[in-house]
Amino acid sequence: MAVDWVMFGAEHFTENHAHHFMEGVMMPGGMDFDPRASIPATDVGFTRFLLNFFCHTLLPAVRKNMTLNLDRQRYSISSRSQLNEQLGRLLCHLLSAVHVTPVRAAVLRQLWSTDDSRYILNSVLNSTLKKTLGSRLVLTILHLHRHVSRPHPHTRGRDPDLGNLLGDLFDLVCRSGSTRLKAGTELSSLAAHDPQREAGDSTRDSKKRHKFETNLEDMRNLDQRWQERYEYDIRGFALKQKTTYSKLVEKARERQQVVDRSSESVSTHIFGLQSQLRKSFLEQMSKASVTERDNLRQWRRVILLNTHLRALWSKDECRTMCWQLDPTEGPGRVRRRMMRAPLTIHSRHILTGSGRHSEDETTLHTDKTMSPLSFIFDNTAYSGTEGIFNKVVPQKGEDINHLYNWKCSNISPDNCCRGHLILSNMRCYFVGDEPLGDPNITKVLPSDEEVALLSWQHSEVVEIHRRRYMLKDDALEIFLISGKTMLLSFESTAARNTVHATLLQLDLPNMVDSGESESEKLKSVTHSWQQGEITNFEYLMELNKLAGRTFNDLMQYPVFPFILADYHSSELDLRKPESFRKFRVPISVQDESRAKKYLDTYKFLANERRASAAPGLSSISDKPYHYGSHYSNSGIVLHFLVRLPPFTEMFLAFQGGSFDIADRTFRKLETTWWLSSSESATDVKELVPEFFFLPEFLANSERFNFGECQTGERVDHVILPPWAKDDRRLFVLKHRQALESDFVSRNLHEWIDLVFGFKQTGKAAVQAINVFHPATYYGADGIDIDSVTDPTQQAAMRAMVKTYGQMPLQLFRDPHPPRSKNSILTSFRIRIGSALRWLSAAPPTQRTPSLYFWMHVSSVKARIPLSGSECDFIGTPGSPDLVFAHDQSLERVPERISVVGGGELIVTGLQTAYFPSSSPATAGVLVVWGTWDNSLVLRSTACESTAVRLHSHPLNKVTCCECVRSGQMIVSGGSAGTISFWTISNTPSGLSYTGKAVHLRGHDGPINCMMACKPFGIVVTGSADHTCIIWDTNRLSYVNTLGSHEGPVSVVATSPTLGDIASVCTALSRPSRTSTTANRSSEEQLFYLRVWTINGHLVRRVSSKVQIKCLQYSSAPEGVYINVLAGGLANGNINLWSSWDLSLIREVPCPLPTSYPVLSIGISSLSKELYAGYSNRQLVAWVKPRHEFREEQDFEHLGLEPYFSMSKRL
Repeated sequence: MAVDWVMFGAEHFTENHAHHFMEGVMMPGGMDFDPRASIPATDVGFTRFLLNFFCHTLLPAVRKNMTLNLDRQRYSISSRSQLNEQLGRLLCHLLSAVHVTPVRAAVLRQLWSTDDSRYILNSVLNSTLKKTLGSRLVLTILHLHRHVSRPHPHTRGRDPDLGNLLGDLFDLVCRSGSTRLKAGTELSSLAAHDPQREAGDSTRDSKKRHKFETNLEDMRNLDQRWQERYEYDIRGFALKQKTTYSKLVEKARERQQVVDRSSESVSTHIFGLQSQLRKSFLEQMSKASVTERDNLRQWRRVILLNTHLRALWSKDECRTMCWQLDPTEGPGRVRRRMMRAPLTIHSRHILTGSGRHSEDETTLHTDKTMSPLSFIFDNTAYSGTEGIFNKVVPQKGEDINHLYNWKCSNISPDNCCRGHLILSNMRCYFVGDEPLGDPNITKVLPSDEEVALLSWQHSEVVEIHRRRYMLKDDALEIFLISGKTMLLSFESTAARNTVHATLLQLDLPNMVDSGESESEKLKSVTHSWQQGEITNFEYLMELNKLAGRTFNDLMQYPVFPFILADYHSSELDLRKPESFRKFRVPISVQDESRAKKYLDTYKFLANERRASAAPGLSSISDKPYHYGSHYSNSGIVLHFLVRLPPFTEMFLAFQGGSFDIADRTFRKLETTWWLSSSESATDVKELVPEFFFLPEFLANSERFNFGECQTGERVDHVILPPWAKDDRRLFVLKHRQALESDFVSRNLHEWIDLVFGFKQTGKAAVQAINVFHPATYYGADGIDIDSVTDPTQQAAMRAMVKTYGQMPLQLFRDPHPPRSKNSILTSFRIRIGSALRWLSAAPPTQRTPSLYFWMHVSSVKARIPLSGSECDFIGTPGSPDLVFAHDQSLERVPERISVVGGGELIVTGLQTAYFPSSSPATAGVLVVWGTWDNSLVLRSTACESTAVRLHSHPLNKVTCCECVRSGQMIVSGGSAGTISFWTISNTPSGLSYTGKAVHLRGHDGPINCMMACKPFGIVVTGSADHTCIIWDTNRLSYVNTLGSHEGPVSVVATSPTLGDIASVCTALSRPSRTSTTANRSSEEQLFYLRVWTINGHLVRRVSSKVQIKCLQYSSAPEGVYINVLAGGLANGNINLWSSWDLSLIREVPCPLPTSYPVLSIGISSLSKELYAGYSNRQLVAWVKPRHEFREEQDFEHLGLEPYFSMSKRL
């Protein structure tokens, strides 16, 4: 490579650089030249170095008698041929005609000055280049002999004159045999022969002259071929040099990339360490901030628990609160409860004189409603910019280092909050990117607007359903055991499916039918309805759930049909078909004469579509339809619920900050029916579920100013039909009974075909006059927002979807089967969370009720069979008197009777209570109190040998106890007026205390009694301070006070179907003014029985001269039956009152020879048996003889009065 570079890459040497060949002595160890010299001078130095290198390297090989290093000699001998060839090539190049004469002379001097140069030249001349090199040497010698006559001034060492040097060199070439010249030829003789001069010399021998010319011509031809080869090699070297340079550049680039990557890796590592340190520091700061936030929230909760209306530091004047709907769902997904919340409506929307106006403030906002002790947090503002994972405060044993995380949005009726769904090994979290400020989210505090985190345990999940949102199949709805629901919308259908599959893989012990498909659930629930195992209301709610209807989205709000057509009669006769709507046709064509108008509209739009159709063009509304609006959308829902916060605020936002025109406001049921069924061409609305269970939405309780009609009449409460007697509760009860009537049961399947069935789409929908605007449909029959690329049109389509309404999921492709004609309710349901489970009732002959008696502290059981299993519903008029079935003496006083599914009784004694399991994931709990250390002793039926003790305060002696949250919480009341909530872990393997307890104060005296309403998540306590208080078991907070009692409250009871509350208080009868002092001293006691709605509205009060010792509600399905309130009296009798209006239905006399007070009452789930425990330790059971029911028979109360008897009784 070095020789090639000298031959083809270096610049040609000039006469000015010839002296460089003789400067200094080149040592074999390296080259020495001036770095300041020019490039040609540097090339000369490198060339001189190569000559010396080859000479010194070849010397050991040509002179074997030299004493040299053995390794060097071996190397020289083994590389002799390669060294000879490369030295020959180099000399041929340096002695060629491309270089000037002084350069060639300098090369010869340098070569000849080398030690043993003869041996070296002789070795080279005997190599493969001997002819070329020999010819080149001869020509150079002849050329120099003619032009050079003096020695070079820069020679060193052995430096003969040039003539002698050329002669010796010529002699060496001739002797080597590399040319045709014979040994001994004289240089002078050849140099003296000038071909031109001797051309005419005839004295010379012509033969010798010819031979000389021939040799000279051969050498010239050889030199010419060398020159041609040299030019060829120059081109090859240039190409090779270019290729080599490219390879070197590429290799340099690769090395540069390696260096760059290494540098980048080092930099990244350093930056990563810096970032990690910075992140660690920020995480510590953020966690400190989150901990501070959590502490502040806990302090706020402590303050809230101590500043409510019945707390120690209550201050009513600082509050501007209203009652709004609680989103917690009860049995059958009904939402009956109301909750306190700040009023955020401008004062101009409230009637004057309502007490909500302020002289200084014209607008009522949450931030202006300062709670007591709020000054504590004036300087504790914090930022909400922490990372989503740092907002999660891990629980004990929770691993938050390996979390699943998905982007999603939390959908509520008035808000769409973006955030993340996070799953840990114990809990699920939704972390919002902004505060969750909507009323449908159960916040830590009702007034805490900064909450951006929701969490729930895996064990709380009971159902997970796929949902649509904005006509996109990308949402999930999660149902919790507490009755809360959450609608989460994800970025895509694939992301939603991934989340759904991940959730189903978690350990969800309370999950209902997790392995059952939607079609199997639909088939099962339809079969149950056909057989009469569930009510019409329950079936419609289940269909709404399976069809994707949810309370969390106003566009997909559950839809119910108009039931009645009679809104003008003074009495409602449910036996007349004329009292009902036509279920086979939509609400808009109840008057069949209106059908032509909608058919003409459809035909006109179809013709317009065909006339304006153009290839490649389509419109949002290019499909024909009968109705331009929908039967259920956000406007319709808000129209009906405008009087009920928080829907009032939503209505104002929907209407741009003001109420609607008074004449268009929902004010009269008859008018609404008239507009939807016969008058209005655009009003085709159906009903919302609240018409069948929530009377509060019909009342303007918050005194909103809806304006005046053109007639001058002010819009206030909803005007009810005459048959409702101006009683909103009675209207809802009768309306529910109408839904369960025989006529509706026979025809409801036709309405289901219109809304959920095969008449929803296709030709069947066209024939049924049931086609709505395309913007309300999903899939091929509707619109696809994602397929539209124009932003303006896409925004318009989104606005249409938000306002037009959305079709439910089509559940049935074939006609819906009707209900069985002879079906009766033969099973009952158990609610777990928001799910329904049906347990078939075994025939009476196969059921043997048994008695469980739990002794005080101990857990000894004694099974006692009861006779008279052949029974029917209690209270059948065919036999006015109940049949005494059995009595049994007990070892302890029966203070409490629990009727468990399967016909088993559990009777407990004094200061003992048993709470049966409500789900397979929990076990039954036995609670004992009144111990020496004032503790509660808990035992599980799964592991009776292990006891858990909950220690109460010594000054708060436990007086009563309940179990809520599916056996996961114990509630106790004490003599200090404090109610305590103890969180436990209840599994089939046993009980344990989690260490969490909340103590609430509201009573001024001892708590005498307590009753939990588990389906609606409340606990009611009665106290000696003449009050009852409702407590929320989900939020563990105060709800409301039931006052106006004349004396201490001794007994409370709750309805598991309506949520109603019954209370008994004791009061002295007021003596007359004319009575004497002696008469006044003998005043008699009166006992008052009151029934309140779950929201604290008094239904009725009745008095009794005999003390009411206990109360118990029956639990037959509402609408199908009228439940009773059974009361045990001190004289041994049992009174049965109607749960509707406290009218006395029947008195059951004491069957014992001697009257003893009734201490406890139990009613079976099917209301077939009545049990009573007396103070003389007797347990008595009543049943009813079996008989055949007749279709037209008029039944009485206690689950016996059917729907058609209401017209005669009420």
